[in-house]
Amino acid sequence: MNKVLLGLFLVIIVIGVFVGGFYFGIHTVASMKNTSILQDNFMQSTQIVRTLEYLDDGKVELARQIMLLNLDTTILSMDSIAKYSDNKSYETACNILKSIAKYRKNNQVKYSNYIYPLENQQSFEVRQEVSRVLHKWESCTKLNQNMQ
Repeated sequence: MNKVLLGLFLVIIVIGVFVGGFYFGIHTVASMKNTSILQDNFMQSTQIVRTLEYLDDGKVELARQIMLLNLDTTILSMDSIAKYSDNKSYETACNILKSIAKYRKNNQVKYSNYIYPLENQQSFEVRQEVSRVLHKWESCTKLNQNMQ
């Protein structure tokens, strides 16, 4: 009888440790994810407020440049991450980037010579890289084909 109680006690302890570890893991991952999401929201809200301030002040071209810079950094980020994502996320990136590429191709005059705020030497290289990335995604295929 003592062996059965000892065995039952050990099983309960093991289950308790497992459940405790599971909840600790979920809590840890959730807190890390929340911090990342919160930081993204900090940056996004700051950019949106600045863009709205420029629009309210009638500085439409400066607001447009900031929006283009934000979009270009998002394009580069999506390109670098998409090939490592699940098929559904890859297909979503494919659709979005293909749509952006098509729009920019159809509006080349507006997008071929734009400048970023506080133009610097890297801007030209960044614009070239964004153009190269969008060209690559123009013909993307669905279901992760490891675009190189």
